[in-house]
Amino acid sequence: MKNTILVICCLFLFSLSGNAQFQMDWNADINLELSVAGSDAHYWYNNFHRDYTNTSFDLTQANLIAGFGFNPSWKINTHLLINRQAAQRAGLFRKFDLYEIVYAKLNIQWSSSNTPWSIVGGRLMNPFGQFYGNQLYSDRHILDTPLAYSYGTNISKNVGFVPLLVEDDTYSELLRDDHPIFRDWGTPVLSRLGYLTGIQIQYDLPEKLNASILFAKNAPNAYAESFFGEGWSLISHFNYRINYFSKFGLSFSYSPFVEENYISNRLTLSDFRQTIIGLDYSFGYGFWELSGEIITAWYSVPIFNILLDDYILGGNFFTLNTTSFYMDLKYEFPFLTGAYAAYRFDILSFGEGPDGSGGRTAWDQEVIRNALSFGYRINSFWELKLSLADQNVKGRDWDQSTFRLMTSFFW
Repeated sequence: MKNTILVICCLFLFSLSGNAQFQMDWNADINLELSVAGSDAHYWYNNFHRDYTNTSFDLTQANLIAGFGFNPSWKINTHLLINRQAAQRAGLFRKFDLYEIVYAKLNIQWSSSNTPWSIVGGRLMNPFGQFYGNQLYSDRHILDTPLAYSYGTNISKNVGFVPLLVEDDTYSELLRDDHPIFRDWGTPVLSRLGYLTGIQIQYDLPEKLNASILFAKNAPNAYAESFFGEGWSLISHFNYRINYFSKFGLSFSYSPFVEENYISNRLTLSDFRQTIIGLDYSFGYGFWELSGEIITAWYSVPIFNILLDDYILGGNFFTLNTTSFYMDLKYEFPFLTGAYAAYRFDILSFGEGPDGSGGRTAWDQEVIRNALSFGYRINSFWELKLSLADQNVKGRDWDQSTFRLMTSFFW
């Protein structure tokens, strides 16, 4: 319903233009994948549903992206996305009810050739960092989503900090199914999808400087479209291109993030806050490219005890921090046009926080992932990618290795 209202508003604005000239541009892709994962894989650990870790061949994602222009200044941007709910790889043409179709992006954009400024309103992409610019599998040289965007931490979007929320889900699964943290796997630092609802102001000097400031009604770590009871998110990204092969960017985000429910309402919702600072970089030389991100996040949260079903230590708020770093090294083979190899080192570490009994300890377990990928763009509409990854969680003897062989077709 919200999307329908937005479309009507967009069309109404266009109708106000006296020189409407309809133009349309579009592209589409479909991604099929043969995959298998270790026995301890999990959607909120490494994007493999725990019930579908066996070898399977399935549709991973399909995208239809279109832009509709009615004059040189106004445009509607859309992105229709089809994928499996929570990466439930049931097999191609099986369990169709597990597929979901969503409008990932639906917005109206104003821009002009006379000014570097533009404005976008509606459902749009989070401008934070580097990864969201490679949201489609066709744009990635490594298939896995970085840990900062995918690994569920002990921060719950429903109640705040819950010790052992991710590492031991026994207690949360014993709760009644209408409890706010029933089967709550925690939230990543940033949502893997990264689509938010809001208004974005952009400044663009082609091939030199790009700046974006977004006022969003979603928290950046929300993994579903939801509207919080208090406050807006402020998210920004500034990107400077040194030359054709090298650039770096700086990102900032500040927002309340907890969803309103009968537990979080015991405290002040606007006190649940997340602040994120990120630095992204990309440097190229010859057939080599080095890129990645450093992201640090701070949370203002209370401690929730599952067994007591209440906040402890008087419901006081504490500051918790986490830092993520990943580095991608890519090499394009000069003897085979369109072929490459890439390696990623990815780490997510956590600072100390109160343990609930008077001491201090790391508030979550450090995670390290190594990934190796090979890709080959056969022609303009067909690409193959192979990705191998191994993930280690400190103090846990888990098998979270993955194998992914993807074939993608483009239009």
